[in-house]
Amino acid sequence: MLVYGFGNLNAYLIEYLESKVEKKDNIRIFSGGNLEKQTKKLQKLGVNKKFLPVLSKSKFKGKIVEECIDDTNPIWQGFQTLKYKHPNGQLD
Repeated sequence: MLVYGFGNLNAYLIEYLESKVEKKDNIRIFSGGNLEKQTKKLQKLGVNKKFLPVLSKSKFKGKIVEECIDDTNPIWQGFQTLKYKHPNGQLD
């Protein structure tokens, strides 16, 4: 997860996302929750503007995403990925 506990930012995951941006990958953060609230929360935590605003998960229904890091399997959310990782799993 990008944010855990009482507003702690997952620095390891942020570092991974930053490395993907350096490789010119198109990175998007999405949520099934309140998008405006999530965007403001991440801004306050200092998340790079390149990853914002937070997008709706429903925007990806029926699509194929290159890579997804999420605590819920994408198949259960209505989209597919070429590479799926749970946020507690090993990142490349």
